[in-house]
Amino acid sequence: MRAAASGEPVEIRRPNATRPWQHVLEPLSGYLLLGAKLLAGERRFADGWNFAPHGHVVAPVSKVVERAKQVWDKFEYRIVPDETLHEDTLLKLDSSKAHLRLGWGETWTIDETFEATVGWYRDFYETPGETRERSLKDLNRYVADAEARNVAWAT
Repeated sequence: MRAAASGEPVEIRRPNATRPWQHVLEPLSGYLLLGAKLLAGERRFADGWNFAPHGHVVAPVSKVVERAKQVWDKFEYRIVPDETLHEDTLLKLDSSKAHLRLGWGETWTIDETFEATVGWYRDFYETPGETRERSLKDLNRYVADAEARNVAWAT
């Protein structure tokens, strides 16, 4: 995002590498749900947890940069392969425990995640005085979407 703001292309080493992508509000919602259960005295939830995207929010880097370009026209990239660095082709966390035991799940689709994330950075760099308003708008939209989709923590 800093590269886009400064007019520089981002260098992509492995466009086919698959990564989990999520908006910061997604794992935060999981931690808040977990915290509510612990505050309610539900000791069985006092354990380690992963709040990671499920399979439908995993995408190759190439899709991410293309989607980022759709949201912010200043976002440019170039493919610069670098085989000297070891990077796994697939990164993924197992969050099935959070899905099954807590009933936690993502609220936003991958496209909604990219729109909100890249849009926030675009606004941060282009209209910095409106960052707080953009953050509140995104938070309100996230909560409304969670309620409309009957996400566990929002019901």
